[in-house]
Amino acid sequence: MVLISLVLQLFMLFAGNTRRWFRTGWLRFLVWLAYLAAFPVAASAIGLFSQYEDKYKLRSLESFEHLQTLTLPFLWPPFLLLHLGGPDGITAFSIEDNNLWTRQLINLMFQLGLALYVFWKSFDLLDSQLIIVAVPLFVAGIIKYWERIWALKKGSRDSLDCRMKNEDPSPPAQAQSGDVVASCALNSALSGRGLLVGRTLLQLGSRAEIEVLSIFPATESTKRKLKIILTELGMIYDMLYTKTMVLHSRTGIMLRCIALVAMTVAHVLFLTNQHMNVEKGRNLVITYDLFLMSYCMEALSILVAIDSPWTRARFNLGTFCLTQLILCCFTQVLSMSNTYMGQFNLADYSMSKKSTSKFISEVYEALGLEKHWRNFWHIKHVEDKVIVLYIVGLFGTEPNHSEGRSRQLNLGQELKDLLNLPFEHTIFRLHIWTELHLSTYSLGGGGVVGEMSLLVAECWKLSNYLMYLMSVCPSMLPVSSVARDFEPLFSEWVRDNHNNLTKAEVLEKYANTVL
Repeated sequence: MVLISLVLQLFMLFAGNTRRWFRTGWLRFLVWLAYLAAFPVAASAIGLFSQYEDKYKLRSLESFEHLQTLTLPFLWPPFLLLHLGGPDGITAFSIEDNNLWTRQLINLMFQLGLALYVFWKSFDLLDSQLIIVAVPLFVAGIIKYWERIWALKKGSRDSLDCRMKNEDPSPPAQAQSGDVVASCALNSALSGRGLLVGRTLLQLGSRAEIEVLSIFPATESTKRKLKIILTELGMIYDMLYTKTMVLHSRTGIMLRCIALVAMTVAHVLFLTNQHMNVEKGRNLVITYDLFLMSYCMEALSILVAIDSPWTRARFNLGTFCLTQLILCCFTQVLSMSNTYMGQFNLADYSMSKKSTSKFISEVYEALGLEKHWRNFWHIKHVEDKVIVLYIVGLFGTEPNHSEGRSRQLNLGQELKDLLNLPFEHTIFRLHIWTELHLSTYSLGGGGVVGEMSLLVAECWKLSNYLMYLMSVCPSMLPVSSVARDFEPLFSEWVRDNHNNLTKAEVLEKYANTVL
């Protein structure tokens, strides 16, 4: 169980942080599986140690050397506390995990009590040198687990809804002290994090409004604006899913230094103890592996912290050769990842769903697999730099009044009334009408050629992207809980009224009879 826990930690260490760059479904599934399995495996291993003395009948052993070998695994429960703390790159898999930080606090007290009970039960059998080694390991394990709980709390809705506190990482006083792009992104991310929980700029205060709205200098190029936005999105990801907010606070830095010192002291004491290193066996090898992997995890965490935009926002690290090498490597990795837009076509999904028997659909729904089936088969991600760069180019610009008047749209009364509806109703109806209108065109065929073909493709992408946000990521839009009802209601209507009609005919019938 200890080795399984170690393997899970190593996998999450290297794969847990890749979610921000890659959208591969199977990789996300493996990370999700490892994230769910890591806690029960480590907790079960600690629980099994409560029966360790009885299983190996330690009190009936007569050989002191054999007893030394069999009591060596009592050093492993503190390492399991380190595993429960998890790697720095993934503390939560979803936003909802952050709101359960109190559950992790209870788990910490329970698992710590169980680990101490293991030592108390066999205290008279343990060598004093082993206990001395275990004490700093317990200190490091408690700190690592506490860091995770603290990170979950900072990413919870209540913490994001609060104003900036003294222990939070403060924005750099001057952008010239570090990377200008990272400084602008950090100022905006910290000041506007309340937007993630539904607050408005007015509710966040004048300081937040200034920081968020003035993120782009007036002369900033579009590519530089895109770089700032991508950096800010990365920082928001760090706030929600990693320990970055903790490790860049003064208290967090102090606690991490204490944990590293405690780990080093324990390792030195273990190496200098002759009794523990006399017997060469499996237990000794596993113990050395646990020490080695702990150091590897900490070393990688330090390298990631050096490369972090949070660090670049405060310090000018360009003068260090090692830092330049690290930044170059990470830049190459980031250059391979592109800006993608999620796509979900509700009409295509409903038309394909009607071919599935109603019984199977009800089974999927009863097992809670319907959304997973939808996301796996019908959610796509496409790259579209044209749309992204155009939208980014609008940030920080203030068109003059004459240009603004020339861009005003002459909307009909029906469309004006539609835009006055609740946002979720507007998105749904515009998606249906866009599908109805564009379904008559054949992209790449004789009906639409040249620039018109590109325009049709861009309209389709925007329509599918908004439906993707409302169906898969509704928390990113100002919509009510009604937004989740459109998908099942429309799918049910298509199932009952398709009558072997084409997609365009189904949409036209729905628009005429329902909308």
